[in-house]
Amino acid sequence: MADPASGGGGTAHRYLARLLATEHDGTLYVLCFSDDAPNTGPHPIRQKELRAAFNPSHRWNVATIEACRIQTAFHDDIGAPAWFATIKRIYFIAGLQTGLL
Repeated sequence: MADPASGGGGTAHRYLARLLATEHDGTLYVLCFSDDAPNTGPHPIRQKELRAAFNPSHRWNVATIEACRIQTAFHDDIGAPAWFATIKRIYFIAGLQTGLL
């Protein structure tokens, strides 16, 4: 996951750029492979990357990031390490800031 300000490219960058263009409030739920162990899955993400991509300067607030497991056909019965993040859009109305917990 790349910070759009960094000039990175690719699908993840385009997805993030579209999310950042969101004008209205809302909650984004992200379930992704984590970098918590070797061979976790395609495109593992560091928790630090989630926080950097969805930060207040981009008008997002990371409410929670929880460690969890994703069941796949390629992992044993306990699944692959993952992150489940709850991210809130920060928006402003006439000087009133909302979306922060």
